Amino acid sequence: AFRLWTEKGMAVAVVDWWTLARERGVTVEVLGKEGGHAGTDETAAVIAVRPDLVREGAYREGEIVVYSRGFRAYPLHGTVINYSEKEGGVVFSRERAEEYMERVVALIEEEVRAFLKRARELLGRKPES
Repeated sequence: AFRLWTEKGMAVAVVDWWTLARERGVTVEVLGKEGGHAGTDETAAVIAVRPDLVREGAYREGEIVVYSRGFRAYPLHGTVINYSEKEGGVVFSRERAEEYMERVVALIEEEVRAFLKRARELLGRKPES
């Protein structure tokens, strides 16, 4: 993205939806806790889009690992990676998953619209409605 901007003058946005949702409080507000890799936020995304891919019966609380910058192991000794102790287990709720993804998509749309407006102004173009 940076090279496209510096070498081609192309305005570029990179969206890490899970980070954006976490920063704006959407994850905790809708799901009741933060998420991690294969955690409650990513699982909610899959439940909302392809619920047939989620195997709730295969989930085990004992498979949760809390990420540490000071200790990494291969293979990882769990399948869910949380980034703090407070994140806890996965929420398996289709209703909450769909609400979560609707809020995430709306948040991304808001950010992209604001970015495009500002990018057009910076690049000397008229903003489109």
